[in-house]
Amino acid sequence: MPGLWASMTENDYALHTYNFDSPAHDGSSQRYVYSGGVGCTPHSWNRVLHRARSDHGKQHLRVTAEHVILSYSADEADPDDPDAGMMVSDDAEAFAERVFDGHASVFSVQKDGRSGLWHAHLEIANVSHGPTRLHDGTVRPAGYALHESQRGVQALRKAFDKFLLEHRGFDNVAHMEAHRGSDRTRPSDQLKRDAGRYVWVDDLKQRINEHMAAASDFEDFKLRMGADNVTVYERGQQGNLSYAFLDQDGKSRLARAGGRQGLGTAYGREEIVARLGQPVATVEQPPAQEAAPEPVVEQEAVPAPAPRPPSERGNPVLDAFMRMMESTPAPAPRAPAPAPEPEPVVEGPVAAPVPDFVAEELARRRREAVEHQRKRRRREEVERERERRRREAVEHQRKLREGEEQLDAEFERIATQDDRKLRLEKYRRQRYRLELLRLFLRETLGPAAANVALPWPAEPSQGQKERADDLAEQFVEEWVKQGQLIGESSVKRPAVGREGPQGPGRW
Repeated sequence: MPGLWASMTENDYALHTYNFDSPAHDGSSQRYVYSGGVGCTPHSWNRVLHRARSDHGKQHLRVTAEHVILSYSADEADPDDPDAGMMVSDDAEAFAERVFDGHASVFSVQKDGRSGLWHAHLEIANVSHGPTRLHDGTVRPAGYALHESQRGVQALRKAFDKFLLEHRGFDNVAHMEAHRGSDRTRPSDQLKRDAGRYVWVDDLKQRINEHMAAASDFEDFKLRMGADNVTVYERGQQGNLSYAFLDQDGKSRLARAGGRQGLGTAYGREEIVARLGQPVATVEQPPAQEAAPEPVVEQEAVPAPAPRPPSERGNPVLDAFMRMMESTPAPAPRAPAPAPEPEPVVEGPVAAPVPDFVAEELARRRREAVEHQRKRRRREEVERERERRRREAVEHQRKLREGEEQLDAEFERIATQDDRKLRLEKYRRQRYRLELLRLFLRETLGPAAANVALPWPAEPSQGQKERADDLAEQFVEEWVKQGQLIGESSVKRPAVGREGPQGPGRW
């Protein structure tokens, strides 16, 4: 059954080098058998990928590409048949065109692995260089990254099954149900068996078979498995089983009965309950892949047999592919790939999305241009409003400064007037006190001076001397007292009165 695996990468150069330029795993010189591309060539894929990222401004995205692997078993694609490789190449190209249209993609078809089976590596650019139509009909313009339906593994597997059914009429889901043997085995495990190495899957199956044959009911089976250090889990309403245990290397292993990578239906709840208490020999079945070497032995025994056509090999996948090729009226240059005639493609409804893509892309660009003009006008209006407010703020600051200067001048003028008034009032008080002092001196010291000026005898008496000393002391005390009351005047005026000891001066 065709399988699909997908992963994202941040290094598209390493991915491309691994798929196209690295040495072959089997030691041969042929790394890949077929190759091709959609929207580019294998040589121009990296250049187209990074041009789309730069054109649409998506260099900040860490993920650059997606890696998808399409794997085919020997039942669907015979490793010795070149037509099977052409079928895988056709599937890879058509699947990339349908699911990843608009994203530059390349593929390489190889069979150099250890199993030697046909498989295809797809490399898909994360950013699209053109419009993309999703599975639900939604059209995404260029420059978008991969959608969830284009990078999710489960969604891609469903899309791949639907693609095989519509493209070649091959029902992969039914094929998996029909060929999912009750006891599955993997090619990697078979290689370990051939080399005589330990296979933990075989160890687990052996324990299950032994305890299933000895158990009386399902609960007894779970108890026996638990005693053997194997834990049995029941999941969901249907009771799907999972097994967890430690292998002989001490590693924790977890396996389930169902699923693509499971042990097989023989280890599910229904078959275990149906075969409880039966011998192990009736439970074990040879793997479906072990019957394949029988025709190989026959071919080796017959010397140089004539190759049979693919339709006679009993391969359901190749049978469907050959029937589709026979029903195609005119093959394209690649003969195995079904290619429709150019006329129906141009006139039929299949080509209708192309004009729609162009019209939608033009409409999107027109909307972006209108939106860009609207945003530009809005930015200009905002800039004008900002400039107007800035000018108003500058004018307001200028008026404030002028008002402050006027207030300062007015305050200085008022302060000067008040100071002058205070100085004038102080001067007036000093003049008043000076007049009082002069009046006091004239009324008080006048008589004393007159007495002093009386004619003294040549030798005044002791009483006259004492009288003169008392008058002098009174004069000095009164003068000091009046001087303390008046204080020193800051008003400069001409000196008046009599001369002192040091020339003309004030009293």
